[in-house]
Amino acid sequence: SWAQSQRDELVWAIQEQVLSVKCPSAPLLGEYQNKTWCKETKPGYCSKLVTTTSPQVMAQSPPHFIWDNPAAGFFIVIVTEITKKSSGAYWCGIDRGSAEGIIILKNISLVVT
Repeated sequence: SWAQSQRDELVWAIQEQVLSVKCPSAPLLGEYQNKTWCKETKPGYCSKLVTTTSPQVMAQSPPHFIWDNPAAGFFIVIVTEITKKSSGAYWCGIDRGSAEGIIILKNISLVVT
């Protein structure tokens, strides 16, 4: 998937810790938009780790989870197993499907110590 916009945040985590990231999203207007969490594989490209398909249902692809409450104006990404390999660039955003790519709502640089 590819990118359209950016907002950066540096996040520090400790190995074995649970990571929780709050991602902004506009309150639901009309049709539900799937949210996704992915790891950047090269500039402008990202490998999806977990994607929602409906609101207020935990999207699960352990160790990655998303809880989306569209009315709240944000969604929560949870990663339950943090290792040194977890360090890197991540995006949380709206999954527009393979042809449309991802609208990035937040760009996260994760540093694991």
